Amino acid sequence: MDGACSCGYRCSSPAKHPRTQTGLTDATRDIEKIREWWTRWPDANVAVATGNGLVVIDVDEGHGGYESLPALGTLPPTPIVQTGGGGAHYYFAGEARTGAGIRPGIDVRGTGGYVVAAPSVHHGGASRASQLLRNRR
Repeated sequence: MDGACSCGYRCSSPAKHPRTQTGLTDATRDIEKIREWWTRWPDANVAVATGNGLVVIDVDEGHGGYESLPALGTLPPTPIVQTGGGGAHYYFAGEARTGAGIRPGIDVRGTGGYVVAAPSVHHGGASRASQLLRNRR
């Protein structure tokens, strides 16, 4: 994508901003609505709304997230996926508020948040296809 977004512009949040007018508040599980969106925007990225029982710890490699991760203590077993930017998303069942920068390179996505997920393309061109790193036991 060379820094450009699938919206066709060089925007402030390439590959991460919503295509609908109200973004996250339009999140749905309605299959017909999702089909309509894919027809209208076949190159759009995919986001998963967090909250309602889903919390994601977002580790940003480029901002020291892996170095900060031990400060969170021992994490319970959970699916972990690699992101297109080289970081990781740790998926948990639970409730939390969304918070940026809880540690350098670590954000929490919970109520009112979202994460960009597979098969999305990172703004640098790398696939964001979620690769399961491990299911920690």
